[in-house]
Amino acid sequence: MQTIKLSFLLFALFFGAMSLPVLAGDLGFSQPLQEQLEQNGKVNVIVTVNPSLSFQTMLVDETLSVAKRMEVVARLQDQVLSSLQPTDYSKLRRFKFVPQFSLSVNKNGLNTLMKNKDVVVSRNKIHYPSLMQSVPRVYPHHATAKYNGNNEWAVAVLDSGVDKYHPFLATGTTRKVISEACYSGGYDHPAVSSFCPGGAASSTASGAGEPCPLSIDGCSHGTHVAGIAAGDGSTFDGVASLGKIIAIKVFSKISGTEYCGNVSECMGAFDSDIIAGLERVYALRYTFKIASVNMSLGGGSYSGYCDTDPQKPIIDRLKAANIATVIASGNDGYSSYISSPACISSAIAVGSSLDTEDTRSWFSNNSSALDLYAPGSDITSSVPGGGFEEWNGTSMATPHVAGAWAVLRQAAPEATVNEIEAVLKSHGPVISYNGVSRRRIDIDEALAVLAPADIVIAPVNFLLLR
Repeated sequence: MQTIKLSFLLFALFFGAMSLPVLAGDLGFSQPLQEQLEQNGKVNVIVTVNPSLSFQTMLVDETLSVAKRMEVVARLQDQVLSSLQPTDYSKLRRFKFVPQFSLSVNKNGLNTLMKNKDVVVSRNKIHYPSLMQSVPRVYPHHATAKYNGNNEWAVAVLDSGVDKYHPFLATGTTRKVISEACYSGGYDHPAVSSFCPGGAASSTASGAGEPCPLSIDGCSHGTHVAGIAAGDGSTFDGVASLGKIIAIKVFSKISGTEYCGNVSECMGAFDSDIIAGLERVYALRYTFKIASVNMSLGGGSYSGYCDTDPQKPIIDRLKAANIATVIASGNDGYSSYISSPACISSAIAVGSSLDTEDTRSWFSNNSSALDLYAPGSDITSSVPGGGFEEWNGTSMATPHVAGAWAVLRQAAPEATVNEIEAVLKSHGPVISYNGVSRRRIDIDEALAVLAPADIVIAPVNFLLLR
């Protein structure tokens, strides 16, 4: 049964703005560091080490072993951590592939870090789901074009978890979810806790990527996103209907009406957990064929690029490994701003268009940093428990693009992120708003450029998302 989930739409419109009077208050998620320190006696930060040129070269040198590059990262982290007293910090999380770490520091620790000219200290920001038919519009020949009878490429979905047993994402014992992980609770505050199994800070065990408790609004989000990217059904499909899913849960539980408004529990994703999730994708780059990362989440407002964002280093590493990071632009209806982390220049920022016509959805954020459009209004996809619902948002537009990357990599496996991005940006209908003109993706046209001889027509009768 298809329904419009009004409560979740209201949740999306409320949370998309990152201007929440309650959540941004006592928890200090959006306060300057000094204000957080005065209020809580400690602050949650991400520290980025600026390595010397020789270290920078080693970090990006793919001829070095993974162990050697991880050793370099650890050495850079150690140099900074050695300047702190053990009593200055807690909740330390080291990242493996980028010279960064997150921690909770007191006043003395923060002062020490701020005086260090070799580091950048960033607030550990919180992000919310970018929520607010579609595949035939972006991929008209999806019903008949199949590549080698299979698609080996995966989309990594960093979200609230994925129902791997849903019929849209599984056929019998064959499941689209090929790997799971969870990174949660990465903010040091009594109201914040982990959704990972056993309340751990991280897990890669079976079941780690399953949805957070459905009693909390938003925990169906990841399953809906995954279905759009790669769902395979009897009457309609997602974009890469034969593709795979890597399910990585990055949201945390927040408890208390004083933090969640009129509900007792809500959720948000912190930079530190998102970076850990992105590192997991990077770690799996030789284990699976990963085309893209989907992040239908965000917050804040930026008129241009936000390349000081702490997520940029690992997004850059993923791009160097030829994995695109595709991110929702946000649902505030801004005419000249998009949210973070979509505003990172090395990410692919996606806005929402109508499925019935190529115009911008009223809620979709817009700025010069926007890259592409895809349908995000009235999109039907899977929700936990076997059902389907119709949702709206740049959350829904983004997996159309992430799924397109899997289709295009299957057809043209050697194509780079830059090459695929350039083709998508030069083909398809143009949508213009407030002086910014961007293309709505057209997978057929992109395929004709990237792999014109590889399309195999087969008599398959698929009806897609409407």
